[in-house]
Amino acid sequence: MLSLGIVLFEVPSNMILYRVGPGKWLTLQLFLFGTVSTFQTFQKGYGAFIATRFLLGVTESSFIPGGLWTLSTWYTRKETAQRVMLFYFGNQFGQASSKLIAYGILHMRGVGGRPGWFWLFILMGAFTLACGFVFGFFLPDSFKNPHSTFLPKSVSLLTERELHILRVRVLLDDPMKGKKKKRIGIAAFKKAVSFVPLAGRTLPSIVHVTDAPKFSSWRLWVHFLLSLTNNGPLRAFDTYSPSVVNSFGFQALRSNAMALVGLFIQIPTSWAFSYVSDRL
Repeated sequence: MLSLGIVLFEVPSNMILYRVGPGKWLTLQLFLFGTVSTFQTFQKGYGAFIATRFLLGVTESSFIPGGLWTLSTWYTRKETAQRVMLFYFGNQFGQASSKLIAYGILHMRGVGGRPGWFWLFILMGAFTLACGFVFGFFLPDSFKNPHSTFLPKSVSLLTERELHILRVRVLLDDPMKGKKKKRIGIAAFKKAVSFVPLAGRTLPSIVHVTDAPKFSSWRLWVHFLLSLTNNGPLRAFDTYSPSVVNSFGFQALRSNAMALVGLFIQIPTSWAFSYVSDRL
């Protein structure tokens, strides 16, 4: 349900981000995601659990692609590649650390007469909301609008000289970044999301809205199949790894902590592949 919310709303959410700017939209997404996450503490029953999982997917749908798009607008192409690598390492480190943090928080079972999962949702949700305030004060929309969400228009995070240097170096690297459209229209949306028949089924394909190849291109379908065969087993194992470890005879909390080992090993392994692919 989490993935369904992301798939359905990722492209529409990014169309809004493109229109209003990352400073406002990504900040709002953090607040919405943190609010839904926090209020999971009060859910009752399986239906409420399914609904909140779907809402979590909706509210976080454009955060990763929105973050990548934001990076591409502030840096040259060579600099962007390095920062995208750091962005994904931050995501991987966060996924690995979350299991360790959860291990500690779930030991709060009985505090205030509440179960451990109650404190897990409260503390993780509150942390996300706090990150929303950080974004709101320090993330400007762009170098064309260098103002953050919570600061008045008269306050700029950068000097005029810094803004001039930023604009010139980015536009020299890619002049198209200076020709940003005011909005993404329906035509671009149709290019980004298309349902085409494959082996008797209708499968969704999502690509970058500003550079969408034809859906008859065999390269696109090779990329799609590689992503499918990679992410299917990976996400399934990542999601259920604590249950797998638990089935070996370890206690529930210890299983949750032990499941992070593979995720931490993934970080240097991923860096090694990035290093090789960057040079070859």
